[in-house]
Amino acid sequence: MWALPVPPFFSATVGTPRGPFTVSVNTSLAPEMARRFFVLTRLAYALGGPFYRVLDTPTRAFVTQWGYRGSPEVDAAWVALRTSNATSPVLLSNTRGTVAFGTSEVPNDGKHPWCTAPLCSQGFSVELFVNLANNSRLDAAGFSPFGEVVSGLDALDALYSGYGECADLCAGESPPSPFCVVRKDGWAGVNFTRMLAEGTAAYLKPNFPLLDYVM
Repeated sequence: MWALPVPPFFSATVGTPRGPFTVSVNTSLAPEMARRFFVLTRLAYALGGPFYRVLDTPTRAFVTQWGYRGSPEVDAAWVALRTSNATSPVLLSNTRGTVAFGTSEVPNDGKHPWCTAPLCSQGFSVELFVNLANNSRLDAAGFSPFGEVVSGLDALDALYSGYGECADLCAGESPPSPFCVVRKDGWAGVNFTRMLAEGTAAYLKPNFPLLDYVM
């Protein structure tokens, strides 16, 4: 699969319980990210994986995120393939409907001219997000969209969002994000660390029964 040539333009359709959505990719925008997405979609890698971070309320929206399979051994193998190179310069702004990889964020060391934010986007594995709003503020950090949702964006708007922000992120921010949902025993959102360690069957299904999954 790694040896297959990546077309300059291609598309992929992702199924959800709310309907499918189609991503159109321009490989020249972020070639390495487009290559990774091309391989992942040809492998149907995300099939059965959760939409574990859906930040969308009646008054504000941010992103919907997916990409991990929910199988700890498989996800760990892909995390080990996280790139160490800096992401591409942002050629397409993070506006509504654009698609990018979730990445590590590292302090700005001044070595990457495309990053003008305190934290810089660097490295990626399989985590993907669709911007549900105009998030062009992410451009400064170097989050590089490689494609756009050309149909089915309404399906992404309809994914279950009641759990809010991931619990790990809520606990690590001061003040917490407005997307953080509080419940009596802590934050309501998915604990990202536990999801990767325990997987869908042991952790997500029992604790987050309303999550939507890739079909």
